[in-house]
Amino acid sequence: MVDKEDLNRRRREDLAKLFADLARDSAPILVEGKRDREALVRGGIDGSRITMLHGQSRLDVEEALADCKDVIMMLDYDAEGLKLLDEFKSIFSRGGKRVNTWYWSKIREVFNGHIDCIENLRRYFDP
Repeated sequence: MVDKEDLNRRRREDLAKLFADLARDSAPILVEGKRDREALVRGGIDGSRITMLHGQSRLDVEEALADCKDVIMMLDYDAEGLKLLDEFKSIFSRGGKRVNTWYWSKIREVFNGHIDCIENLRRYFDP
């Protein structure tokens, strides 16, 4: 049986390494909402790199990210997040952007698929 404290410690360590790499990446990051953004900022990501979907039209998001070549997707793992992921992968790919889901996939691996939204990462970073 896995010790819950040990599991959480390993998750914190894995996330710290992953977020250190994410912080060094210069591409903009797309999230769904304010709490997702807060989780990434709490993990050491520069908030100016983060674009939120909430409260914006698809066109607004496209225009906000028009000048970038790459976009890092950090959408939720629930049905709505997966739908948005597919939608924006299609939109950005048509526009010639590379869509990066590597970090998103690695976070899911850290939690063995037992995570449903990015905002839940907040508790794994020191306040």
